Amino acid sequence: MKRGVLRPLEPLDLREGEEVKIRIERSAGEKLRDLAGMLGGSSEEELERCLEEAWRQWFSCDANILYHMLHKTLCTGDALALLEEDPGGYVIDTTVHDGIIYASTFHYLEHRYNVRRTLLARKWVRKHGYPAEVLHAVGKLVKKP
Repeated sequence: MKRGVLRPLEPLDLREGEEVKIRIERSAGEKLRDLAGMLGGSSEEELERCLEEAWRQWFSCDANILYHMLHKTLCTGDALALLEEDPGGYVIDTTVHDGIIYASTFHYLEHRYNVRRTLLARKWVRKHGYPAEVLHAVGKLVKKP
C-alpha cells in the first residue's frame, strides 16, 4: 500500500468501472500475537495450582467419576476415594446417566469388538441396541440403596 492506495500484486480480471469488494484480514499469527500476555504474567507455581484446580473440577464431574468407576483406569482409585468421601453428593440426572451409557458403550465396543470409530459404533448401536452388559453395569452403579 502506497499513500493509501492498494496495488494488487498480480493482474486482476476487472472491467473499467466495475465495483468490487475487497476484504482485508489480519493473519492468525498477528491475532495470536495480540493475545499473548494480555492477562498479565503468571508464575510456574500459579500455573500448577490453576491446572490442578482445573483437573479437580473436570474429574469431579459426575459422568467422569462414574466412567472411571466402571472402567479400570489410572483414575479409578481417585474416583473411588471421591465417592467414598461423599457417597450421596453426586447427582445422577438423565444427562449424566445417558452420557455414561454412551461413553461406556464406545469403550465396550472398542475392547470387545474392536470397533474404533464413532460412526461404526453408532451404526452398531442402531442395529443391536446398547449392550446389555453396559446397561446392567451402569444400572448397578447408579442404583440408589
